Parts: sequence; structure tokens; C-alpha cells
Amino acid sequence: QEKKIFTVQGPYPIIRSLLRARGWVERKLPGAGRVGSRPEKHRGRQEKQLQEEKEEEEGERWDEDPDGIHDVMSHLVRDQVPYFIWTNRHSAVDRRLLRQDQVVNHYARVGAFTTKEGLCLNLRNLPWFDQADPDTFFPRCYRLGAVDERQAFIEDFRLTAARSLLKVALERAGDVPAGTEQPPKSGEGPGEHVGTVTPGGRAPPTSPQLVEEALQVCEQHLGSLGHQDIDRDPPSPRMTGTDWDRFLRDCYRVAHIFGTKFDVRQWFLVTSWNPLTVWFYRESYLRFCSRPFSLRRLDPARHLCNVSIQKQCGPLQAYLAQGGRADAWHQVMVPGMKAAVVGALRSAQDLVGSRKGSFELYGADFIFGEDCQPWLLEINASPTMAPSSAVTGRLCASVQRDTLRVVIDHRDDPTCPTGRFALIYK
Repeated sequence: QEKKIFTVQGPYPIIRSLLRARGWVERKLPGAGRVGSRPEKHRGRQEKQLQEEKEEEEGERWDEDPDGIHDVMSHLVRDQVPYFIWTNRHSAVDRRLLRQDQVVNHYARVGAFTTKEGLCLNLRNLPWFDQADPDTFFPRCYRLGAVDERQAFIEDFRLTAARSLLKVALERAGDVPAGTEQPPKSGEGPGEHVGTVTPGGRAPPTSPQLVEEALQVCEQHLGSLGHQDIDRDPPSPRMTGTDWDRFLRDCYRVAHIFGTKFDVRQWFLVTSWNPLTVWFYRESYLRFCSRPFSLRRLDPARHLCNVSIQKQCGPLQAYLAQGGRADAWHQVMVPGMKAAVVGALRSAQDLVGSRKGSFELYGADFIFGEDCQPWLLEINASPTMAPSSAVTGRLCASVQRDTLRVVIDHRDDPTCPTGRFALIYK
């Protein structure tokens, strides 16, 4: 009668325990059937589905029910409607059979911003929706499957290499102290930022010929921006494909001094698309690779960020303070992440399948430039809530607890606490 019946699909023991603690009863799914749908006669056994079923089985193993009481209660409500549905993929729910009073943790057609291609395309339209420039928070992005964009990427990559080389040359000449660069202008992405020489290390010398070639590339680019290349001969012969291959190899030897790769996972929650309503989590965590980055070695330890520490821990704060930016997290990094999230959502707002009563939790990944400005890499639907460390064990549990506070408690009582979720846009 109180409509406190729920269904969970996937490895979400925290959601199960929190709802049970609230007096809710779980209606367990029979096998891998879709919520609210009739059994399918034919089921493909593709790799993705097998992985999802494996996660669901792991979730069941985490579900402690030594006395079998929850199984009994689930049997009693087997014919009842679940009013709260949490699944690990949107396809697990047949939206055509949903009732208006059922709450689901997914929206339809979110690929408009949760896929790399969707984010790339739709952020180009952001100026039509908001007075914001996506080039200030989203790296320049190209679809390499499109011929024209592939060529644009090649030209941009070459130009970036030339600009980066000139920047390194200036730093080594003492004209520009490392770490004092101005924030990038519109259209400049984090690709132009390069590292400095590590203590005890020595970078290859920058040859005059290489600097001269980089200057010519930049000169030609500036000329094209000013339309000076129309009906005029180029100031010098343009480089051929072989010249570019040699130039890029030399640039890598000079300009690319890599450190350890890391990014930031930031959670946010959307409780409505009309009007767009966004909640931003007050805590995030850093994920570090365990080995220095390298373009020559592609092992996961160098490229996949999966070792996490808290943002409050000493290393990040000490690093920011050492560079004279002790206030950067609260004054630059967090506001920048909020603006990037809202911009991405606004650019895709008209494409997402809005449904009253639905909500969705997302995980956004960011990196930061030398000026501490955030750059949005991607937005993930159904971010993993399985603890991988002591830090994520605590944070993931808190995120799930506070999500229920927003989507259940706050819906019935707008004055109730929402944990670490803060409303940032409506």
C-alpha cells in the first residue's frame, strides 16, 4: 500500500541494504529477464551480455540473507509492481510497460553525451543554447571516421606539435619560467601544454633547424587566420609527408617529457530533463596510473587510471600550494567542472528521452591544465559502484546513500538533507 517495493539488477548491495533499511521489500528478478517485460524466446550470448550477467551474479553473492527472510518476502510480492527500479543498463527496462508512478534510474538516448562521438558533436552546438565556449573546457575533438575531420585532426596535431616545441624552446632559453603560462585562449586545448624536465633528467637539445621549421609552420597558420594566404605564394615551401614524419619524431624527442597520468572522477545526478535539474557531488577522487606515461609502451599500468586517493590527501593540496595555487581547487577546479557538466547536458538536452519520475547518476572524468582549468574527457552512464580501494569503498557507498536521499526523500520533502549532493542547475 505504501508502494515500497523495489527491484535491483546488478552488483548494487549498498542500494539493496539501504532500501531494506528504509522498510522497502525487494521483488527479485527471475533470471536475467528485463524489468516489466515478457520472457524473451531468444537470447543472444554475446560477450557484453555475459559480462553483465556475471556482474549480476556477483551482486547476488554480495547480498547477505542467511535466514532467507528476504527471499520469502520477495516471493510474497512476486506479482506486485516494483515502484523503484535500479539496473546497471537502460535496456534492462521496457519503458513501454512502465507506469507513471514507477521510478527508474535511467533515461533513454543519453548517448548524446555519454559517448565520445555524441559529446564531440553536440558540444559544437553549445553556443546555440548557452553563452559558453566548449573549447574552454573540452579538448579539440575529431571523428576520424569522417574524411574531412580526419584531415583537420592531422593538421591540428601538426600545428600543436610546432607550438609545443616553440614553448619548450622559450622555457629553456629562460624567456618564460615554467609554470607561469597564461591560460589558453579559446580554441587552445590541453594538448599544447607540455611537461618540464624532471629533476636529474636532461632533455635533448632543441636544434635551430627544428625551431625554424616550427616557426614557419606557425607563421603559415597565422597567415591563413589573417587570410594572407589568399592569392599569394607561401613564404616558404610547405613540408611534405616525409618532412612531417621526421619533424614529429624530432618534436617528440625534445618536447614530450611525461609524468604519471591521472584524472578526476566526479559524480553528478540528473533528476529531470524538463526542466533540466542537476545535482553535483561535493566529493571526488583522483585516479593515478602506477607507471610513468609513455607513447611507446601501451601496457594498462601506464594508461588506465585505476588507483585512487582522496582529493583531500596531502599530495594534491601540497602540489597546488607549492605552485602558489592553494585555493585553486575551490576557486577554479570545482567551478570549472560544474560549468563543463552543465554545458554538456544543455547541449544534449533536446535529444535525451525525458521521463517524469526517472533519474540517472553519471560519472564525469576530468584532467587539468597547468592553469588548473578542468578539461572534460568523457561522461559515463552507470558508473561502477563496486569498491576498488578503501577510498572508493567509502565514497561509492556515500554516493549511493545520498542519491536515494535526493530521489526519494527530497521528492517527498524538499527541505530534507541531500547529503553531499548540491543542486547546481535548474
